[in-house]
Amino acid sequence: VISESSKWLPSLNLSASKNFGKNNIKLDTLLENVNVVFTLDIPIFKRGVNVFSVSRAKMDAKQSTYDYYEAVKNIEQAVINAWNNVLTAKAIIKASQEAEKAAALALEGIEQEVNLNLKSTTDLLDTEDELFKAR
Repeated sequence: VISESSKWLPSLNLSASKNFGKNNIKLDTLLENVNVVFTLDIPIFKRGVNVFSVSRAKMDAKQSTYDYYEAVKNIEQAVINAWNNVLTAKAIIKASQEAEKAAALALEGIEQEVNLNLKSTTDLLDTEDELFKAR
């Protein structure tokens, strides 16, 4: 924006040249044949080019700001999603551990009932299968 706005400012260029030729350089002829050129550029009418370029630079700056905040928002959302995934994974692990403990306790009870002939071997095998699934 600043560089585009600076195009509105006038500019002054100075150039100087001296042709020494083949003659010996003498102090009394040192300032002869010296060319000095001043160029003053004042941007008054340039068909709106300066106005357009300044407006475009401002729009580009705003777009960059919007893109930055959009990227920040996307990163924040990704972090929130990742954290929720971590919490979900922890809950799943804890639930699986509790299910394994419950299945082991159920197997222990079924084994005692089989020893007392209250349950069949099929019930024992089903309970062992549930324990293996829980693990």
